[in-house]
Amino acid sequence: MKRFALSLTLGLAALVSTPAVALAGGGDHWMADYDAAVEVAKKEGKNLLVDFTGSDWCGWCIRLNKEVFQHESWETAATKDYVLVALDFPQSEELQAKVPNPKRNRELAEELGVTGYPTILLMTPAGDVFGRTGYQRGGPEKYLEHMAELKKVGLPQLEAVLKLKKEYEAAEGDARLALWDNAAAMLEKNGGDSAGARHLFTIVKEGLTLDPKNERGMAAKALKALFAAGKYTDENFAKALEFDGKNQAGLYELALLARADSLRSKESAEDFVTAVQTFAKVGHTVDKAVAGEVFFAGAMIARQLQRDDIEVLDLARMADKLGAGEDPRFGKMLQDLLESLEEQETEEEVSEEVGG
Repeated sequence: MKRFALSLTLGLAALVSTPAVALAGGGDHWMADYDAAVEVAKKEGKNLLVDFTGSDWCGWCIRLNKEVFQHESWETAATKDYVLVALDFPQSEELQAKVPNPKRNRELAEELGVTGYPTILLMTPAGDVFGRTGYQRGGPEKYLEHMAELKKVGLPQLEAVLKLKKEYEAAEGDARLALWDNAAAMLEKNGGDSAGARHLFTIVKEGLTLDPKNERGMAAKALKALFAAGKYTDENFAKALEFDGKNQAGLYELALLARADSLRSKESAEDFVTAVQTFAKVGHTVDKAVAGEVFFAGAMIARQLQRDDIEVLDLARMADKLGAGEDPRFGKMLQDLLESLEEQETEEEVSEEVGG
């Protein structure tokens, strides 16, 4: 799952606006039309390297361009195996006018789950992602090594998924159900950004139709895999509460963590904080790490929304109680938040005593 905590530094602004996608910068080998690039890749027997970036606003994108993509050594090596694609939604009107198909670029960003920039995708001409990365330090040679490692891991993983998909489509009865189980386990293990995940999503979602009331446990298993892979919908969240409203199986907390990754507006952020407060009343957690991150996300969002400090402090304390403060990804943020709120609480108590 794309953990919510990793994107907190974007601030509330990221929740109330649609992120832009902008131009990559290399040399003459970059194409700006994805569909045209696919045809070239098919003709030349290559894969695609697709760069979602921000040429006139994204600092890390600009650094990646300068440190890697503008180097002839990188471009020469990369173009042996890849057609280079730069999809652009810049902020300046001058650059916007140069984008051949902005609507198609937005569709691709949505379809491929691009939520941060730069996002670099290694893809087959058939549209399957087998590598996902972004900025990496070290310059052109290190980046080529990184790309090679992504390919080494990703392509065999993709081949395994495509093999499973083919077998699943041909199977019937118990054999088909067994393959469905394999797909759900693979999706839960590999995650939503893994190679071939889109095919696993399609298979796993069938469990919700085949077992709508969860009589065979397929629906709950499907939801668990989908949430663990970061795939959230309001409809599936409602199903999670229906099947596991007391969080005995841990489905409730997984649904909330997936929901944290789906926030795209101030309204959805407000609703999320309320949902976390409701979850707190359940009083039962299965995975402390997952539940701790849910409360951490709730506290940070509540703080950004300028909710009552007592509400924020309650959520932050629950996150800390579950060990979130020990997580190196966001432990310092949580401790800073706690110290600030508790110091403020102490000052208010002293002020009340003096005033009394």
